[in-house]
Amino acid sequence: LVTIAVMATMTGIAVKILTTLLRSERLGIEHVTRLATVSRLSRPFRADIHAATDLKLSADKQQPLVRITTADQRQIQYEIQPQGLFRTEQRPAQPLAAKDLLRLQGTRWRIVESPGPPRLLTLVIETPDSFAVERQQPTGAAREMHIEAIVGRDYRDH
Repeated sequence: LVTIAVMATMTGIAVKILTTLLRSERLGIEHVTRLATVSRLSRPFRADIHAATDLKLSADKQQPLVRITTADQRQIQYEIQPQGLFRTEQRPAQPLAAKDLLRLQGTRWRIVESPGPPRLLTLVIETPDSFAVERQQPTGAAREMHIEAIVGRDYRDH
């Protein structure tokens, strides 16, 4: 009976450790996927904002977040769809090209423009955080990531 009790206790502890390890792995993969997706979004977003000659922001949920016109007359827009954040690009005399850039569950997006020169646009990406980074932060809190770009000017110019 003692042997069976010890084995049952050890099995219970092993199961608890295994479930904790599997949960940690799942959360780690989710976190890395989120960061990789945001990283892939940052390059085209910054390039589009740097290339902008005209830019229109919208606070209306039915309208795209931003519409960009470039010097070579490309029309680019970022809009929120139920499936994710979409970037569409229209080149003169070419068919419309659409690309799904960001697809994360429960993510909210907004664009903030800072006043004054230089004109700076920040894409704020708010995603639910599945695990607490600090002890004071409750599990399930939102995490904000920012992608900043200067309108019409490449950051490498200065």
